[in-house]
Parts: sequence; C-alpha cells; structure tokens
Amino acid sequence: MQQAPDNDHRGSTGPLRRLRNMVQRNYAGRRGLTRLLLTNFDYLLGTAVKFTRPDLSRVDRLVFVCMANLKRSAFAHVVSQRAGLNTASFGLNTVSGQPPLPLAIRVAEEMGYEFNEHRSTDLLNFRPKRGDLYLVMELRHAYELTRQGFPPHQIALLGYWSCPQRLHIHDPHRMGVEYLRSCYTLIQSAVTNLGHKLHALGRAKRLQPPPPAGPSTAA
Repeated sequence: MQQAPDNDHRGSTGPLRRLRNMVQRNYAGRRGLTRLLLTNFDYLLGTAVKFTRPDLSRVDRLVFVCMANLKRSAFAHVVSQRAGLNTASFGLNTVSGQPPLPLAIRVAEEMGYEFNEHRSTDLLNFRPKRGDLYLVMELRHAYELTRQGFPPHQIALLGYWSCPQRLHIHDPHRMGVEYLRSCYTLIQSAVTNLGHKLHALGRAKRLQPPPPAGPSTAA
C-alpha cells in the first residue's frame, strides 16, 4: 500500500515561520531588529551611552519625540500625562494638528488609555523649556535633535527605561497590530519606570498607577 504524501511541513517550515512571526511581533521585522542590534552595538562601543545618562535631578518636563508624533511619542505623552507627570511631545517630520490613526487609538484603548484628542505638533511649533528631557525612540532621533541645536545632555533614549530594555523602539507604521501592542507595552513600561525614578528624586508629584488593560490586550 502506497504511503500518502506528507503535506505537513511544520517540521521544516514551522520553526522558521514562528521565528519570523516572533521577530515581527517584537521588533517590527528584520529591519527593526537590525536597527536594535546596531544601536546596542553603539551603546557597547560607548558612542550611545551619553543618551542614557541624563541628570534626572534637573528634569522638570518629559518631552517625547518621534517622527510624526502620531503613535510612539503621542502614546508616551498620554501615558505620562495619565501618570501625573509634566509632559509634552512633538515630531521631527510632521504636520501640526493631525489626529492619531484609528488603529493607534484602538490599541491605546485596549490598554486603558484615551488619546483620540491628541493632535500632532511639529518641531517648528514646539516651545522648549529649561528643564526639558527629550526622550527619543531611536538613536537617529537623538542625533537629529543635536543637529537642530538641542543640548545632548538633555536627550535620552526612552527604551533605556523599558522592561525589557529596548534602546531602539522601531516605528510601528504599517507594522501590524501585534507589533503596535508590543511597542506600546514597551513605551508604557519605560514611562512608568522613569516616572518612579523622578518621583524618588522629588521631581514628580505622586504618580497615578497605569489603568487596567482592556480585554483585547496582546498575548
């Protein structure tokens, strides 16, 4: 009796597919993982260390920075605001006045945050203050801020305080809902941990706990 062909390829392709899915879900694909590894390498060499050692005792306001100010920095702004921290945000390449995208609003709501009233702010419309700490998502954002004249000692990688630590928080644009959830979870943990440090230094009032997550949170 002839044996039926084995159409179950999980033994050969299953692990590879799971690996791709894991990389996509946690790092936004190969590009995101590559940029994370390069940033970690810069940190090990010492070139990026200066963006992880701000003087928190001099911080009066947390300012979150990404490209469009519609997903990463926008969500960080709302998390920080909800915690009772003095906060602001802007984008390096955006148009002021734009609302967040529906998917970003939906995932934020899953995590217990409302930010449908957020509107983007462009760098040109942002007004810096003396005690600002500029928290960027990527190393290239830090270098762009320094190129624009912002003091390097007031710039830091937000992911340095996330759990797990993620020095590069990749842009979730068109990266799917699973990565957006991972991205927002990292941002929430970073803002929360940084807020506790500021509170311990007397630079923040009593912090509010994060809201309970909704029923549709990521696994």
